Parts: sequence; C-alpha cells; structure tokens
Amino acid sequence: MWACPVCNAENTEHRVCPRCQYRPSDNFEQFPTLSRLPNGVQSLRRRRVAWLATAGEGTLVCERCGGIAFAVNLRQHSCSCLQCGRKIGIGGNWAQPVGAFPVAHSTIAGGITYTAAIRRDGTLLITKCPPEYRNLSYAAEHWNDLVSIAAGDYYLLGLRADGTVLAAGDISGSVRNTASWRNVVAISAGATHSAGLMADGTVVITDAAQQLKAQHWKNVIAIAAGEDLTLALFKDGRVDICCKKTRSYKEYDLSGWHDIVAICARNAQIAGVRKDGTVLAIGWNNYRQYNVQNWTDITAVAIGWTHTVGLRRDGTVVASGYNFDGQCNVGQWSQIVAIYACGHHTLGLRADGTLVATGADYSGQCDVTSWTEIQTAGAAAEIRR
Repeated sequence: MWACPVCNAENTEHRVCPRCQYRPSDNFEQFPTLSRLPNGVQSLRRRRVAWLATAGEGTLVCERCGGIAFAVNLRQHSCSCLQCGRKIGIGGNWAQPVGAFPVAHSTIAGGITYTAAIRRDGTLLITKCPPEYRNLSYAAEHWNDLVSIAAGDYYLLGLRADGTVLAAGDISGSVRNTASWRNVVAISAGATHSAGLMADGTVVITDAAQQLKAQHWKNVIAIAAGEDLTLALFKDGRVDICCKKTRSYKEYDLSGWHDIVAICARNAQIAGVRKDGTVLAIGWNNYRQYNVQNWTDITAVAIGWTHTVGLRRDGTVVASGYNFDGQCNVGQWSQIVAIYACGHHTLGLRADGTLVATGADYSGQCDVTSWTEIQTAGAAAEIRR
C-alpha cells in the first residue's frame, strides 16, 4: 500500500495519486495558503464560513469547491486542488483572491412542469418533460461541470464551474442572451429575462431596460429575478430593485429592508430574510402566501405562484398560502438544507443528498424519490471587496 505524501490518499496501482495526481517522479510543492499546515490537507477541510474571518487578501480559493490548498506540478505547469482534485494550468483562471462574502448556489430548481437537480459529479437530473420542452431533456444528457441552476416557469439556466451560463427550454427572446457572459458566480431566472452576478460584484441582465439601472450596482452578493423585475442584495444588507418600464417602483417600498441576508422573487412578489431570522415580503397576497410575520429562525425563503416556503435553521420547513395541490404540505420534512418553490410544487433537499417534493404532479415533477447523490452545497464562489 502506497500513501501519497501530498494529500495522504492511498493507492496500490502505478503509484499515482487518484486525488491530486501526484507522481513520485514529479516535483510537487505545497501552494501557499492561509498558514503553515500541520499534516498537509487534513487541516484544510474547512468550509468557507469557518475561515473567512481569518482569510487575508491574496489568499487563493478553488472556484469549484472552495478549497484553499493546492499541489503545484512545476514540470507540467499545472496545479491540483487538494480537496476536489480539479487540475488546471497555473496560468488559467483557476483561482481568485478571497472576497468578503460567499455566494449561494442552488443545486435544485423547478418550473411549471419539471424538476431539476445537480448531481455531485456536476451532471444534471431532470424529470420527464412534455414534448414541447424536449430540449430540457437534451440538457440532462449533455450539460456537465454544473455548480448552480435556476428555473423560469418554462426554461432552465445552468452555471458551469468556468463561469459560463447555459440555457434550455423555452428560451426565446432575451432569455437566451447569456452566451457571451463570463466570470459569472450566480444566476437567476425571471419570466422572460435572465440575470447573472459577476465575480466583481456587478450584475448583468438580458433585459435592456433593467440593465440600465443594474449597471450602477456595485458590491452585490445575491440576485433574484421575478416576472419583470430583478432584486439585488448588497454586502451591507441593503436591497435594491430594477423593473421594466411597465412596472412602477412605487409598488416596492424597500426603505425598511435592512440587515437582509437572503432574497427571493417570483412573478411580481419579493421576499427577504433578515439577519435575525424574520421574513419580509411584498406583493399580491390574495392567498395569504405572505402571512409570514410570525416566522422565526428562518435561513432561506422561496416563492411559488401562490405559496411561500421558509427553511428553518433546524432543518424543518414552514409554508403559507394556496394549498390546493398540497404544495404547502411540508410540516413533516426534516434535515432539509435547501428549498425551492415552483409554480405549484415544492422541493426540499436533504442533507444526505436526496430530494423530497410535494404538490402538483400532473407531469411527474414530483417523481424524485429515487434521486440520490445530489449536491448538497454549490461550488464555492466569491464576491471581491
């Protein structure tokens, strides 16, 4: 039995490390990280939230998994992340200086008639789609290296680890104008437009009217797209909105929105989670979907057509609003780490990488009980200071 001297992985064949590709004949050196590292990679398996407070400017981080230690192959002019094994040329865009905030990625999503999720290997799972959306099935067969997805009612966006964006489904009009985007770290899908958050904290939107205002946004750490609006969360906890000309900004009074840590949008409705775990919501409330004033200890919120869902810190889920299809039947869920509210169904991602769903199932969009190995955390990304 041979153990790799770089990352301690064991291998019995060819004396080539399966994790970091170390070979005894190569000249590998540990890449500088936060500090001197006892026992090599063992001390590096820390999530971004654990080391942000001590990370200094200039520290490098793997774009795929957030790892902060690398093995450098001087002969091949390449490096390998010791956490996920990603190998890429040193001169390439493989890592960036640490910024102030991590960017949340969504590994589950759903439209009116389908549900999608990212496997741990970066490929896509998707339920059977109606014939008119057959290219969504094509995406499931051909998309790879995914770190995040976002769903409109009838289309799907996919963010790759290299910062490019894919689109499938009903992608007519401005929805599909994402091919030229680069260095994207987060995505959101509206009804007829797409939004992307860039690594430098700026925002791109395929709708020209919204882009006029969004071009002035700086230090954005999260985005959420609705029917004809885009919401932005800034690193200081403020929230701003841009709309198409057909909608008035007076409909959205955000003056009381402060200390916000998460946002969501759907159609003309918006919601935000405060640092203290309470929820704010604005929009059409005919089905009491915004009766969220008594919710506490919330870490994330999701909006469907007529219902709102909240994820509690303890992994349980609450819901309010229209429940004709059972989309609010989430009271028994536990160990949930992510939620997504679709048109008339609701998704919950468990800590073990399995998925639960409830609500409308006329197209098989809730047929996900056999899915496993779903990413429980998106690839790490960052916003620069």
